[in-house]
Amino acid sequence: RDMGKLISEESGIGATRDLGKYLGMPVLQKRINKDTFGDVLEKVYTRLAGWKGQMLSFAGHITLTRSVLSSIPVHTMSSIVLP
Repeated sequence: RDMGKLISEESGIGATRDLGKYLGMPVLQKRINKDTFGDVLEKVYTRLAGWKGQMLSFAGHITLTRSVLSSIPVHTMSSIVLP
């Protein structure tokens, strides 16, 4: 911890626990829980809700879901088990 504090002071860059997001996905440094991907889930729900009121066949629902999920970075979903 002392080394990290020293580097932070010397470089003028503040230390942080939250690494933020990269390409819309959270940069992980902690345990994954439902809240970690809350923003991502909210985006999916929002996109699906726009068509929810319309009459869609089962195939239409499948196509819509595939379209929405394909916009989420595939690499992140393949390397991390989403909650």
